[in-house]
Amino acid sequence: MDLFLERGYEATSMSDLVGHLGISRQSLYDTFGDKQAIYIAALELWRDQQNQSFLQILGSDEPIRSVVRRVFESVIQQDLDGERSRGCAMVSAIVRPSSSDEPSSSDETIARLVSDNARSLEAAWAKRLREAQNRGEIGAHHDPVALGRFFASALSGLRVTARTTRDRQALEDVMRVALGVLG
Repeated sequence: MDLFLERGYEATSMSDLVGHLGISRQSLYDTFGDKQAIYIAALELWRDQQNQSFLQILGSDEPIRSVVRRVFESVIQQDLDGERSRGCAMVSAIVRPSSSDEPSSSDETIARLVSDNARSLEAAWAKRLREAQNRGEIGAHHDPVALGRFFASALSGLRVTARTTRDRQALEDVMRVALGVLG
C-alpha cells in the first residue's frame, strides 16, 4: 500500500513489491496472482483504514460544525505529515492512466471499488447531517444528501490540493469555506 501511494501504480514494479515486502516473487504471485490484484488489495486496505478513522469522527455526538472541522483537520494533518503528501489512494486510483485503450476487468473492479467507497462516504455524511438537522444544528432548507456529496467531494479536492501544495493556509481555506456552507 505504501509503495503504491508513494510511487503510483505504474512506477511500482513487482521487483519493488518483492523487495519491500521481503518475500519471494513466487509467494507474491501465489498469494495475489498479479500486480493488479495486489493493487486492489492495497486499495481495500487503505479504504478500510481511512474509513475507520473517518467514521469514528463522524459518529461522535459533537455538534456538526466540530465534526466537520475535525474531519477536515485530520485530512489536512495526515496529508501534510511526512516530506510530501501521498494524497488519497482512491483519487489516485481513479485518475491513474489505464495501461491500454481498452479497460480491463481490473480497471472496472477499481472503478467500482472507488465508486462504492465514494457512495458509502456520501451516505455516512448524509446520515450525520440528517441527525444534525434533526437536532436543529443546521437549517431545514439544507439537503443532507447534497451536503454529504459536497463534503465528500470537498475532501477529495482537498487531498488533490495537498499533493500540489504544502501550504497549510490554503488547505485550511478550503475547510473554512466548507464550514461556511452550513450557514
